[in-house]
Amino acid sequence: MKRNHIYGFIRILTAISLTLYSCTDFLEVPAPATQIGSNTVFEDESTANSAIIGIYSAMTNSSGFASGGLSSVTLLAGRSADDFFNYSQGAAAEFAANELTQNNSYVNEYIWKEGYSYIYDANAIIEGVAKSTHLSQTVKDQLHGEAKFLRGFCYFYLVNFFQHVPLITGTDYRVNSVAVRSSPDIVYAQIVEDLLAAKDLLKANYAVAEGQKTRANQLAAMALLARVYLYQAEWEKAEAESTLLIESGLALESDINNVFLKNSTEAIWQLIPPKGAFATNEGSIFILTDIPSEVSLSKELMDSFEANDVRKSQWTSSVNVAGTNFNFPFKYKVKYGDED
Repeated sequence: MKRNHIYGFIRILTAISLTLYSCTDFLEVPAPATQIGSNTVFEDESTANSAIIGIYSAMTNSSGFASGGLSSVTLLAGRSADDFFNYSQGAAAEFAANELTQNNSYVNEYIWKEGYSYIYDANAIIEGVAKSTHLSQTVKDQLHGEAKFLRGFCYFYLVNFFQHVPLITGTDYRVNSVAVRSSPDIVYAQIVEDLLAAKDLLKANYAVAEGQKTRANQLAAMALLARVYLYQAEWEKAEAESTLLIESGLALESDINNVFLKNSTEAIWQLIPPKGAFATNEGSIFILTDIPSEVSLSKELMDSFEANDVRKSQWTSSVNVAGTNFNFPFKYKVKYGDED
């Protein structure tokens, strides 16, 4: 199935005007032509939508955080959890050994900085939407809900990676520059607040982007909220959110091989990978055709499947190289090229 690139990533930047006390108006320097001032963004529905789409696009055009790339949560958490046998050195090997150093580039650049850059952009959208007098209430609710979801999504992974993290909910650099780390309980409370707000603001239908489930909706907020409640041992609340989600009309795929394909009936929220050589980052890394350079599935994980578990037979595969068998994840079915 063909993957199309999300159009233009627009970062939300604050327009800066430089003035001198004794200068006249002609000395004022406007924002560069390639930047869109925060006020201008929210004067128009098209540019406001581009701002939120920009966060999704940034996530997929990176190799980190939510991209499924080499320095993403998917690969790094899998290495730490011993789901994978690791063949890589350097920063990745530190995750596999659970011996992280303070200079680990994957932590600093692709989890911490990247996560907080998305949070900053989400905060800017939340503030911009609240101040806008040009957008309809329907558009405001959609953008506000998506930004709240994305902020909660980022904080969920940051708090699970680092426990105590700064809780940044605005764009004022004077406040953010002196922010201290908050306890996990406080961060989780903010995540729940954001997801409850997203659940109320968003609709169950999708704001269609190129015909795919690429923008968060009410179902995405409910699904993540259920997971957050599970992590907090709030069993009844987790069950309630899960039940609402199941009763929303989601249908199971009759063929388990279709579950992770584009627009699967079981999919709730999917990111579009960048158009190029790979259908998905996960497929390009996981599917093996030779000796692995990054990861293969660990023996412990393979042995944990019960007999006749179709997840093992359909979602894993193997390649034999010179008499050695290497197992790999096979949920994503295409390694090279766009999917048809």
